[in-house]
Amino acid sequence: MRGESWGSNIVKIRSVLLLIASFGVLGVACRPAAPPPPPPPTVIVYGDSFLTQAQSYVTAHAAQPGWNVVIRQYPGTALCDWFPNMRQDAATIPNIKVVVIVFTGNLLTPCAQGRGDQTAVYTADGNIAAAFWQSHGVHVAWVAPPGAVETTDPQPMASVYQGVAAAYGQGYVDGGANFRDPTTGVWAVTLPCLSFDVSAEPAPGACGSDGTVQVRFSSSNGHICDVDSGLAPCPVYSSGVVRWGSAVASAALSSYAEH
Repeated sequence: MRGESWGSNIVKIRSVLLLIASFGVLGVACRPAAPPPPPPPTVIVYGDSFLTQAQSYVTAHAAQPGWNVVIRQYPGTALCDWFPNMRQDAATIPNIKVVVIVFTGNLLTPCAQGRGDQTAVYTADGNIAAAFWQSHGVHVAWVAPPGAVETTDPQPMASVYQGVAAAYGQGYVDGGANFRDPTTGVWAVTLPCLSFDVSAEPAPGACGSDGTVQVRFSSSNGHICDVDSGLAPCPVYSSGVVRWGSAVASAALSSYAEH
């Protein structure tokens, strides 16, 4: 009788243990999976050859920790060339917080031709871009470029971008101010060195012995890289790239603060 009682107890204990184990497994199986981490906040910068040359600097400096920077650039393009990409980006990139627009005013491509001068084309297209991103709850910042080298003529994009930004409550940065001679008001090829030019020595393009640095390619070519970089980012230290990239980064960072 004792043997039968002992064996019976063992069977009962095993049954209880199996029951407890099954509840444990069920508990694990029914526990909801942890939600995936949210996508990082994203800033997208759209632009032409200036952005092509400065894209490495912008990517490195226009984001706070945890933010994602997307660069959309190609030399010679106009704002209207990027409308299809903007629609695609809005539909496919999650958590876009800021868009920065930095075109210099090209009128070379079909979408920009036959529609009037820079002011007319970019005012119309600026309003389209501003309204599009506003409808998606995305803040937009506009960065005005410098004017024609060795002139004091105003850069048409400055007034266009200021006007669009004011109309939609968006951001504006005068990136051209970093390229104007503070004494003469000329959009210069060389300017007094700034601190980052001095610290860049002895890199090409760093501060010269006369205290000035090259900020534009030449008097006939207004690009911001010291060398012809073609379709690639500027491959050397360039004060022009740093000055322009700093303006773009400032526009992005000031927009971050609003989020």
